[in-house]
Amino acid sequence: MDNADHFDCKPKFGQHVVLISRIVIINVLNLGRALHLIDFYSVISVIFEKIHTTEKSVV
Repeated sequence: MDNADHFDCKPKFGQHVVLISRIVIINVLNLGRALHLIDFYSVISVIFEKIHTTEKSVV
């Protein structure tokens, strides 16, 4: 009976580890996406600033 209890505990522990790792991975991915979005917007703003400055210099 003790061995059976140990076997019952192992899958539950494994499921918890999988859930925690999934949550961590999802959080890391979301952080990465947020950082990429911030970089994306900053790059776009820099490009627009360059376009405006080139337009002024051309005109």
